[in-house]
Amino acid sequence: MSSSGKQEIIKLSKAIRQRKPDADLYHRRGSAYHRINENQKALQDYDSAISLDPSFAVAYRNRAVAYECLGQLERALADYSTAISLDPQEALAYINRAALYERLGESQKAKLDYETVIGFLSRALTADPTESKLYCFRGAAYNFSGQLEQALDDLNVAIRLDPGYGKSYRHRGEVFCKLGRYAEAQADLSTALSLDPQNPIILGLLENLRKRKQ
Repeated sequence: MSSSGKQEIIKLSKAIRQRKPDADLYHRRGSAYHRINENQKALQDYDSAISLDPSFAVAYRNRAVAYECLGQLERALADYSTAISLDPQEALAYINRAALYERLGESQKAKLDYETVIGFLSRALTADPTESKLYCFRGAAYNFSGQLEQALDDLNVAIRLDPGYGKSYRHRGEVFCKLGRYAEAQADLSTALSLDPQNPIILGLLENLRKRKQ
């Protein structure tokens, strides 16, 4: 466990002990456990958050991610779908569900999810073209759906608007890797890791990049 991750979990655990039951605190600690790849503990905290607040869409989405990491794909799919039913604008739930549909060989369902999320993110960006995370999320959807140049355009804008948001570097690094631009991929993924140390997804992308460069 990284020092920062350990301190965050200690701080959240203290708050959980001292306060009345709080869905957000359990959710935040679950996310902290996930970032250091302790997904069984993350699941327990997400369960607690959802028990306290059954309408907590993001908790369902993040519990689905933990289920995926543990290989429980059908449970992950059910949680992504619940998150979407609770919040039809939950962009990451659509993106993650689409990627999972692809893993399960359901390409048409994946395509529909990508088209849906790109559509409503595009409408949101028309209303507010300065929101960096919307560019990041749409860039991720373009990336996973194979539209790499569109992904790169969006992620460049996301990073220009908010240079401190690590997910934009992570997704752009993955796009650079797919395009064979390995030096740029290495730089972006290293930046993403510096902003989110020990993140298992970033570590996996760096390992994949190392293999591609061999």
